Amino acid sequence: MKNESTKFRWGGQAKAVSGACLAVALRESNKPDRLKEIALLLGQKYVYLQRTLATLLASINLKFPPTTPSHHIPNLLSHLFQELKRLPEETILNLKLYSQLKALSLQAVADLSCAFLETFAMTSKSNFIQSSPSSCAVSAFVICLEGELGKSLSEIKDLYKCFSQVCHLSAGTLARPYRSMCQEVLKWMKDLNWVEQYKKNTTGRADSSLRNVCARGLKDALREIDQI
Repeated sequence: MKNESTKFRWGGQAKAVSGACLAVALRESNKPDRLKEIALLLGQKYVYLQRTLATLLASINLKFPPTTPSHHIPNLLSHLFQELKRLPEETILNLKLYSQLKALSLQAVADLSCAFLETFAMTSKSNFIQSSPSSCAVSAFVICLEGELGKSLSEIKDLYKCFSQVCHLSAGTLARPYRSMCQEVLKWMKDLNWVEQYKKNTTGRADSSLRNVCARGLKDALREIDQI
């Protein structure tokens, strides 16, 4: 139905409107709106595209469904998969990190990430999910990579740099939820009285590193919580 109160002209504005429509379609399909990528593709300023989107939503009286961290997981999976298709000398990843990641099933990590985010949203009092869903998704994905590996990854700063390319946020911003999420996993394990058994590494020696303890116990903790 035509809305006479809102008029869009052809030219740059038409591009912005088409980009806004694409963003709406993506969000309605439970995917991230990718507004920054759309702006780059159309040669439009991101701020201008944001304003056009707001005008479009108001003109058709549509409320934008919120993006959840889980919506970002398929994009992270695809981006990392493409990065790992490169030769070791061509990637931005540290060689040891590259080798660790190549040994993992990335689809299993993606599935684990979605389960982790669902449980984290139910148990945590953190506001990261609402305030920064993309940062929350990336840190959850990194934690689940470590959970699938069973120990901490080497040089994870390279991994955050890799994901900053697709999220258009700095590596530091994407890494902010990481420690809080690890502490939440540790809390689950303490509630289950499991911490001590996961402090031992494969040689039987004690290792109280927060990252390693979380990596070893993450999958078991999620399974146990799911059954409660």
